[in-house]
Amino acid sequence: MTNGFEDPEGTGRAPTAALMDARTDRDSEARRWLLGATDDPRTAVRQWGNAGVALARCGLQFSAARLDGPLVWAAAGTEDSGVVADYLAAELGGGPVFADAAPYRYYALMPAAAATWREWPNLLDGRDDAAQLLSDDHFLGVPAPWIHAADKARSWWIHPYGEEGHLCSAEGVAHIVVCGRLALARRAEEGEG
Repeated sequence: MTNGFEDPEGTGRAPTAALMDARTDRDSEARRWLLGATDDPRTAVRQWGNAGVALARCGLQFSAARLDGPLVWAAAGTEDSGVVADYLAAELGGGPVFADAAPYRYYALMPAAAATWREWPNLLDGRDDAAQLLSDDHFLGVPAPWIHAADKARSWWIHPYGEEGHLCSAEGVAHIVVCGRLALARRAEEGEG
């Protein structure tokens, strides 16, 4: 026992301090990685400080899938944020995902090379704007790494960038899009939506 709390790992710190250190380390790694996708890291840091989001260039560190909220909610079968977060983690292998509240959209960060996946033209065939691939010719406003859902910001990380190179899979994104479209079509046929 140290300072009145159980310390099984012998760190000499309270468990909450150890958890905060882990989050800070993860946020620092995410910060370095995301800044690698910006044209000017100093400007990006200022943007994060002023607006909570900074512009990053897709195609360098990542490509992204923009998924409208209703599409994701239909695929998940709920609008409950906790259930949707778990669903996205399962479908996307725990890769980085953030949300934007105006309008409600989810952004799944995938490897930059995912933009060349041969199935994208079939999946994103222009039938709706509920899903879009963002690659070389796009900039994306990414939230600061330390902004998480509990912070109630306009944009926040649902699943932050964690381990180097661990991003969402194109196949997982495709599965969400297909499931969401099927669920929305089923609702429309049944007169629900």
